Amino acid sequence: MRLKHYWVSGGSVEFDADTGVVTPERGETGLPASWGFVWKQRGRWFGLWHNGDCLVFQHGGDRWDLTSDVQLQVEGKLWRTFQICRGTDTEYEFSYWFKGSIAAHIDPTYDKLEEESDDFFCYVTAMWKYWKDRSPDDFEVVARRGLADVGDAGTDHRTSS
Repeated sequence: MRLKHYWVSGGSVEFDADTGVVTPERGETGLPASWGFVWKQRGRWFGLWHNGDCLVFQHGGDRWDLTSDVQLQVEGKLWRTFQICRGTDTEYEFSYWFKGSIAAHIDPTYDKLEEESDDFFCYVTAMWKYWKDRSPDDFEVVARRGLADVGDAGTDHRTSS
């Protein structure tokens, strides 16, 4: 499936949902991307996508269906830990340096929106908190509307001036 690269504006990649392998696209295919994003941190690819029933977080061949009993959290300032928890069990944990922490400390206007833009795991956590208790049907409607607003080249024309 084609997913968008979270950090590269207009960039998309081929994402194998069975293995988690990411292949950069060679030139524009003109094909629309599926709803979802990939991110590379510490040499590892991560994906957030929708399988038609629920959001899925994936690293390599391991994937977690984000159902209402799942909690995501990011802890720490400079050295952060992202966790996927189900009940009292931690099913996945990944620690990383948050490169945006310097900007967060020196820029008095740095806010949660910028943090989510700089940190994929904060974005995934906030996205999940918003959609966790909402209907998958509602997500489908919003995702389809969002994909319709994105041009063939992957540029979001809603924010163009």
